[in-house]
Amino acid sequence: MKLLLMCFLFILLSCNHNKIITNYHQGSSKYNEKVYLEFIGDNFFIKNFSNQPNHIKIKCINKVNNKILKNLPLRASWTHQSKYKRLVSNNDGIANFQLCSLWTNKKNQVLRVSLDIDYSLFDKNNVSDSINYFIETNVKTNNPKFFLDTSIKNFGKILNGKEIIKEIKSYFSYEFFVEFTKDKAQSDFILTLNVDTFERKSRSNLNLPYIAYTKGNISLNMINVNEKIFYINLPEIKAGDYDKKSNAGKKAINNLANFIKNNKILKVKI
Repeated sequence: MKLLLMCFLFILLSCNHNKIITNYHQGSSKYNEKVYLEFIGDNFFIKNFSNQPNHIKIKCINKVNNKILKNLPLRASWTHQSKYKRLVSNNDGIANFQLCSLWTNKKNQVLRVSLDIDYSLFDKNNVSDSINYFIETNVKTNNPKFFLDTSIKNFGKILNGKEIIKEIKSYFSYEFFVEFTKDKAQSDFILTLNVDTFERKSRSNLNLPYIAYTKGNISLNMINVNEKIFYINLPEIKAGDYDKKSNAGKKAINNLANFIKNNKILKVKI
């Protein structure tokens, strides 16, 4: 008798479990069956170091009646990052994702857009795994042209500074795909590098070395526009020399070049 009762309960629970699973899958596919997302256009580019408005538009359509979907909550994210941005379609059924980064060190990145079931506008009664429905597009980064304007001095005297110039060019070319040009008129931006050296205090003992420190900054401006993209003070780097103060200054500038070679002086935004 007990065995028959246990078998009956097992069959009853199995039926209810299958019913729950079936209902869940029916609800979870509800939005996937209705929603169609589409990027408007193609060949999207991030204009590196530019702060001009740059949007990607997403069309939201009801697949059942082919009508636009207003106030549809979406989430947009880069596939190489975990964070995302929430979007809502407007009265025309269009959601706008702004490429707001001023610079990026990603040559190509993939933008993913999906339904946002966690958003407050979403109907919580319709539990859905629609987050699995997404569209993606490749977003490329353009190659801005820089004109490098330098003022490199050692205790106020003009210095060649080829090592630090080489490292600055290498850094921006590798990190941000910058192309340097000698023709200022053909450039998109002017990159200005200022470096000089100084002593904190004079050498008081012939048995002590001369100690020199660097002071410098680097800035970026749009060509023909009085608009600064960034301004950064470079760190004070020191070096010493027992024979000449000018030698200590040259060594300090070379040490600054090594610092630029081994450190990221700009924080990437994307």
